Amino acid sequence: MVLLASGGLHQGVVTVDRLVLKNIASALSNIAPRTQLGGTTEDIDRATMSTIYFLWSRAANFEKEIEPILAGCWAGQVLRRMQAHFATVQATRRIHAEMNDPRRVQERRAQRKKERQDRHIDRLAHKRQWDKGWQSEGNK
Repeated sequence: MVLLASGGLHQGVVTVDRLVLKNIASALSNIAPRTQLGGTTEDIDRATMSTIYFLWSRAANFEKEIEPILAGCWAGQVLRRMQAHFATVQATRRIHAEMNDPRRVQERRAQRKKERQDRHIDRLAHKRQWDKGWQSEGNK
């Protein structure tokens, strides 16, 4: 299964029977943590993630049919890590999209422009005060 998952499980597969998907999930649920199948634990993690992704992409109802099979086993932990990573990526993308929304960009530009203008007005007022003091000292 690891060779199949890491060597192109997605290639040439059009439809897969629900029973086959459940059998693959069941086989994944039987893999013990720290299993070395011809490589490192990172290799088995990647192969497992690839297989889980394959199951997710082919299962009509992954949450109800496949997730319960993986619950409570090592492959289920891998799935939870994948889900947490996906949630983090989605949150990052959402923040990026909000920050780069043209309306918000324009609002930030306008706010920065107003702040620069206000600072400039303050500098001019300070300069006028300075100039008044300088002129009054020069006339003495």
